[in-house]
Amino acid sequence: MRRWVFLFEENKGQEEVLARKLGISSLLARLLLNRGISEPSKAKKFLNPKIEDLYDPFTYFPDLEKAIDFLIKLRNAKRKILVFGDYDVDGITATTLMYRVLSHWGWDVSFYVPHRLDEGYGLKEKSVKKALSQNEFIGLLITVDCGIKSKKEVEYLKKNGVEVIITDHHIPEEGSIPEALLVLDPYLNNYPYPYMAGVGVAFKFLKALGDAIGKDIYKEKGVLELVTLGTLGDLMELKDENRVLVRYGLEKILNSDLVGVRTLIRKVGLDKNTFISSKDIIFNITPRINAIGRFKEVEEAIRLFLTENVEEAEILFDKLDEFNRKRKEEVERVYEMAKEMLREEDIENNKAVFLYNSLWGRDVGGVMGIVASMLVEEYNVPFFLGRKEEEFIVFSGRGVEDVNLFEFVSKLSDYLINFGGHKGAVGFSLFEKDYEDFKNSAVRLANEIWKELDFTPKVKIDAEIPLDKIKSENIGKFLSELDMLSPFGPGNEEPRFKINSTVIAYFEKMGNGGRYKIKIGDISGKILSTPIFSLGIEEEALKESPQTVDIVLRIEKEGYQGREYFNFYLEEWREAEKKEKEEKREKIRAILYFLENDTEKTFLIEEIKKRGREYAIISPYWNKVYWNEEIVSPWDFSIDLSKDKVIIWDDAEWFLNEEFYERFLVKIRNINNPIIFLSNLKKEEKRLNLSDILGIKNLRIPKKSFNPAFIDVRFSKNKEKDLQFFEGKDVYFYPNKVPIRMYRYLIFLKPPLTEVEFVRWSKFGQNIVLLFGKEDFIYSYKKVQEVSMGLLKGEREFFVTQSHNFLLFLQKARPSEIYSLLV
Repeated sequence: MRRWVFLFEENKGQEEVLARKLGISSLLARLLLNRGISEPSKAKKFLNPKIEDLYDPFTYFPDLEKAIDFLIKLRNAKRKILVFGDYDVDGITATTLMYRVLSHWGWDVSFYVPHRLDEGYGLKEKSVKKALSQNEFIGLLITVDCGIKSKKEVEYLKKNGVEVIITDHHIPEEGSIPEALLVLDPYLNNYPYPYMAGVGVAFKFLKALGDAIGKDIYKEKGVLELVTLGTLGDLMELKDENRVLVRYGLEKILNSDLVGVRTLIRKVGLDKNTFISSKDIIFNITPRINAIGRFKEVEEAIRLFLTENVEEAEILFDKLDEFNRKRKEEVERVYEMAKEMLREEDIENNKAVFLYNSLWGRDVGGVMGIVASMLVEEYNVPFFLGRKEEEFIVFSGRGVEDVNLFEFVSKLSDYLINFGGHKGAVGFSLFEKDYEDFKNSAVRLANEIWKELDFTPKVKIDAEIPLDKIKSENIGKFLSELDMLSPFGPGNEEPRFKINSTVIAYFEKMGNGGRYKIKIGDISGKILSTPIFSLGIEEEALKESPQTVDIVLRIEKEGYQGREYFNFYLEEWREAEKKEKEEKREKIRAILYFLENDTEKTFLIEEIKKRGREYAIISPYWNKVYWNEEIVSPWDFSIDLSKDKVIIWDDAEWFLNEEFYERFLVKIRNINNPIIFLSNLKKEEKRLNLSDILGIKNLRIPKKSFNPAFIDVRFSKNKEKDLQFFEGKDVYFYPNKVPIRMYRYLIFLKPPLTEVEFVRWSKFGQNIVLLFGKEDFIYSYKKVQEVSMGLLKGEREFFVTQSHNFLLFLQKARPSEIYSLLV
């Protein structure tokens, strides 16, 4: 069972603010917040990604102009360009993109991609010499998806008369950036979004080049499709520029201009889909492109994207598919060997596992990372698999969510010949003779620095929703909002929802696999007719499910043969929390109520009395008119609290005042009695601030928001005439006895003494009218002195200060400022 992480409990309440600013539902706003998007401008771009939102690299890379000038001179001189790439899907698509576009725009171009097992990754001198020997008269070498750490190799090339342009997306090392004609890497020069794939960086370079020479990159065949394949294949997060490019690329990919892409889609059976999702690409397409690079040169994969011939494309696909089958066989073989070796490892007590087998040689180098990932998923602990290469061991490591493998390996650098990678995946090598010492040190280090981490796998839940939300009569808007978040992938996972207190009403096995069609209901007996597919939940578990369960549901849009639909997947369940919550409710120390009227206060008192509880009401003295009960001033806290009395603390909004906060917060925190705080705050921001101050996370917000209309006729010259207008209407005049309902008009004939009083009274009118003059202010100042005479010293000082400040504000404020107190 995975650990349930409730994302909706983070920055609680902010979804209402964001929803209002964007004009969207609070649920969609919550989903945006869960993805780290809190600014309205960024949220708008996320929901409506546009090509125009892409950043201009000229702004951040001043060397671009110089590089483009050199390219133009190179073309005029008919000098040759060599594109130097990488052997994974990102490198393959980036190499193809750079080669296709430059060739079409008139440059003489060739490409070179090193052999994974013979040459390894990146721009190395051995590979450079080999590439130059195969391609004469090279004037410029352009790297894609590599090169940022190849300072020596760039120096070698320049000494041999070859200029270099680096396009890469890996993290540069400070002080060792190559001195190339141009280094285009989004981690440099404060570029706004550093998390692009190598093919994305290549695209940005070509887009800039096209703009400079009058060419439109978007008119070139297959550009966005190649960017999409490489970005998804390298598992880049789908935010910002990546989201824009992938969204547009997925729209084009089903009817791509590239014969090779159409062949891939047809051969893997996706051609009958009405659209292609990021998941289709990640699971069905990119593994086939990646497979060939695990065993040999990747020329066939690049040729597949370059060919214009359907028959050739099918032959090339078959070759890739054969390597994919071989890849699966090798993965299975290494995986079984690794599982056998695990019997000798203390996997339960160690925070990292290192497996080395001298029988694993260069031939399995391309699958070690895959097997490590499989073991991580199965055992939820970082895995490092090593293979023998001469007197060295070459390791591939994969981690879990909460660890940074690159930092971990960096701490072990004294043992290593070289290392590289990032947070979730690393590669490194060491001498075989040092392995035992290294392993002991590495395991000891992992146990030390990760000892407090819980490696239990997580399921991140975006929101709680009622069962009615996904019933047929309500589901249309809900699903359309989910669709606005697509495409889904790393950094933007498909939302997961928790539905409380459901029952398994029906299930039916589908085929021979472990899939079941399930129908759920709520405890009232209503059945959700939408079929739900289980994921890894066995029949016996379904039969023996608890009476009521909380479930985690994922909803996925799919399309087939011209029809689009949403499937529901039941990922996990556990016994319903209802009983547990009832027990906790009795122990809750403080609940913040935002009451809409005094009837609710009366109801609250009656509920406390029904339970046989004693209570004490604490409220500023000047608001005693709101209670028919005896109240205690917060400045005279001498009430006997030795018994387990329920404390009802009125006017909790005073805690937003620094002076009040400092005086009483410590006292409140030392009280063991259950406390119910009352407040009439309407502003979301203020409610959240109050919640944070009081340490309260259980908020009850009014069902209806209250935004009265506002009329400001202060200092009216025709007061009597204005009053006649309201004769016979549904009107209430302040001050008087406290009303018990809302009126059409609430008219302030005298200024309220405090802002709290103003807000409290304003809830009784649909239209708020300020109708008072200077003489009324004089009366109010006298009233302050009258009221203050009956207060304790500290209370009196506080009340007078607050009243005078508020009355002064009312005298000078603009109508919009006064209105802002109410909304």
